[in-house]
Amino acid sequence: MMARGDKTNFFVSHYEWVVAGVGALALAAGVMFFMMSLGADADEAAADAVRAVDRKKPAALGVESVDLAPYAAAVRQVRTPALVAEIADRQESFLASEKRVKCVCGKIMPGGLETCPACGVSLIVVNKVDEEAKKAERWAKKYGVQPDDADADGDGFTNAEEYAMGTDPTDAKDHGDYLDSLKLQLPLKETYVPFYLKAVNKIPAGYRCEFVQKGATFSATVGEPLVIVKTSGIGKETKVETGFKLVAAEKKEKKVGMKGVAGTKMVDASTVTIERASDGKKLELVVPFRKPKLTPVDVQATLVYTRGSVKNFEVVAGETIELNGMKYKIVSVTGGAKSAEVVLENGQTGKRQTLKTLE
Repeated sequence: MMARGDKTNFFVSHYEWVVAGVGALALAAGVMFFMMSLGADADEAAADAVRAVDRKKPAALGVESVDLAPYAAAVRQVRTPALVAEIADRQESFLASEKRVKCVCGKIMPGGLETCPACGVSLIVVNKVDEEAKKAERWAKKYGVQPDDADADGDGFTNAEEYAMGTDPTDAKDHGDYLDSLKLQLPLKETYVPFYLKAVNKIPAGYRCEFVQKGATFSATVGEPLVIVKTSGIGKETKVETGFKLVAAEKKEKKVGMKGVAGTKMVDASTVTIERASDGKKLELVVPFRKPKLTPVDVQATLVYTRGSVKNFEVVAGETIELNGMKYKIVSVTGGAKSAEVVLENGQTGKRQTLKTLE
């Protein structure tokens, strides 16, 4: 056992503590040195980074202002485009809806346009439900016919025409007006009394008048119808009605100049009045002085009917024509060389319609 006053014995007995303390001091010194050296490098690196940023910094700082007015105008144009051009009304043909296009601005217009008249951009073709086709299908189902070129009721109008007019294709009495298919052609023609007055002879009962038609002579007294009597080689007589009646006669003369010589002479200038049986129209005939000539009686018009097989009618006022079983009376025919009109009256309804034409 060592004595307490022995110093050597103190270091010997506390050797482990002394070594541990010295080692701790050395470690602390090393850590402090390392931290001091590391701190210097970090500060230097940070300084270099700041200098690099300063070199790349732009000369003028801040953000430039932007004018948003053009953007706002563009937004308004998309939402409510200004009308650049008038969009035409929809045009359709029978049973065929017109092709339609729709623009990105929402406007729908006829096909065939390259740009939208409303906003000016290119157009996009859209599939539009054909309402007209659906309507035709409903109509065909209702009447049991197709809107085609057939004529289900035989009234002269095709099923397609009756569909367009809204009439019943199964009812022969329900159809359009036949006069819509009647056309007036120029020129107008003049009709004549088919005979001329040859002489007026005084008889006890009054007057007997002589007439000539295509070389055949016939006669009548006042009040009698004008009838041509033809006799065959075997003595058989045939009577031909002219449609006129003799209603008045007057025997008279007049003075005329002599051709190539001086002076005058008296010639027969007798007159008669005849009446047409169909309409009571009266005409005056005069004994011709030199060359016989026919008396004009009517203005004649040529009417062309184009429904079904084409038909031509040569008509004058007072006559009646028939179109698909419907009768029409010719009320009047007027006009000149370059224009004319004919007034017709429906024999069933009394409705009048005027046909006009220009050269």
